[in-house]
Amino acid sequence: MDDGTFEALGKLEKLNLAKNNLAHICDFKLQRVQYLNLSRNSIEFFVTAEDNHMYSLETLDLSHNKLLYFPILPKRNQLKFLYLQHNVVGTLTSEESMVSETNALYNEVVRMNDVRIGKNHLHSTWRLMPLLHIDLSHNHFTSFPLETLSLLSTLEGLDFSFNCVQKLTWNVRQESASKYYRQLYFPSLRYLNMQSNGLVSISPLFLKALTQVETINLRDNAVQPCAPVGQMPSSLSSQQLNLNSSCIAFGKLKTLKHLSLENNDIKSLPANAFRESSLVSLNLARNSHMIMRVDSLEDIKETLQSLTISELNVTNSELFLPCMPLLMHLNISNNRLTALPHNLNCSPLRELSIRNNAFVSVNYSLILALSAHLHVMYFSGNDLTCCDSNWLSALNNSRIKMPDIDLTKCVTDDSSIPIEEYLKSSSLYCSHHIKGIHLGQIFIVILFVTVFITVFMMFARKICCLKKSFGV
Repeated sequence: MDDGTFEALGKLEKLNLAKNNLAHICDFKLQRVQYLNLSRNSIEFFVTAEDNHMYSLETLDLSHNKLLYFPILPKRNQLKFLYLQHNVVGTLTSEESMVSETNALYNEVVRMNDVRIGKNHLHSTWRLMPLLHIDLSHNHFTSFPLETLSLLSTLEGLDFSFNCVQKLTWNVRQESASKYYRQLYFPSLRYLNMQSNGLVSISPLFLKALTQVETINLRDNAVQPCAPVGQMPSSLSSQQLNLNSSCIAFGKLKTLKHLSLENNDIKSLPANAFRESSLVSLNLARNSHMIMRVDSLEDIKETLQSLTISELNVTNSELFLPCMPLLMHLNISNNRLTALPHNLNCSPLRELSIRNNAFVSVNYSLILALSAHLHVMYFSGNDLTCCDSNWLSALNNSRIKMPDIDLTKCVTDDSSIPIEEYLKSSSLYCSHHIKGIHLGQIFIVILFVTVFITVFMMFARKICCLKKSFGV
């Protein structure tokens, strides 16, 4: 594309150049454009010469390209959304080398003859960006670019999923000879997605930087929750706890509301693992070897509204749920449970999933108690008994939705039938069962009465004989 192709369109506000074959953007001069889509090209770099003009750009999509570097954008812009997913950013081993090479590229592209030594063009432009959301997922990062991203003081959402960061260390350059680590902050960050990085550890100093975070997605990693500080092994020094902890103390995140630890191969969920936190939703699914302690959820029982503990491979004796007065969503599917946890009557549940367990029946009185709030219930994949289904009839006669009812079967003495078919004519399938119960009950009553009368008559005769003996 020739330089100045779109410059005649002075009022252009939206420009979509996706799915072309652009190789690079050497200068960007469209000051009125608010939305620019350059996705699915072959762009290797995006560099804009520094000037004093104000640019209206608010959304820039550079996803699905071949970017090696962070883009250098107009210094004065209004950019709020930056999409860099599916590139090769982070291929360079360290943040320092990436920043250095980006600045060298800038000087080469802009052809500056009077280059100011030490001028960091990347950081000087990023420091001024009013960015709200950046997507860096599906790139090649092996380390987290702490210093560059911390410059984005207005950043609220960061998607860093599907990269290669195994240890999120506090690798920050020192400004002096001080032995203390320089603390940076992400003062506005509320949403952080670190899914599928292979994370094993996260520096406590990084957690300290997340002063406003509300949602963290750590799905498909290998992190382990820490016990509270008082329960840490005494052999660990304070410096080790501060800098090299191999587990995460989630209680330090005072603002955290939503946490996903799905599929982290968690070995143990310590007692009071979330002390001082106020979690609203927690996902512990697919940690099939996790041992849950009696008090693991004790500190969030008053705040938790959504809990997912599916695919833990637990039985009733291994599942410990406290009374949770705000819990509205519970997923206990894909376990080995035979009965609902008795503490559920404390919760105003709106959605409940018990799919793929070992339920034969469900506690009728508990279902009646839950039905006051329950909107949706999933129960397919259990060996339910048709003729012990008062709870199911109660569900069917209520307004509770059962989305998987067409996938569910129940078992009679001699067959397996779809639940929907059974509910339409339950007496047909269970009449012999009911009659059998009635005849059995009658037989037991008759037998009891016969035995009682026989015993009474024998006792009466004995008394009578005794009286005659005394009379003689």
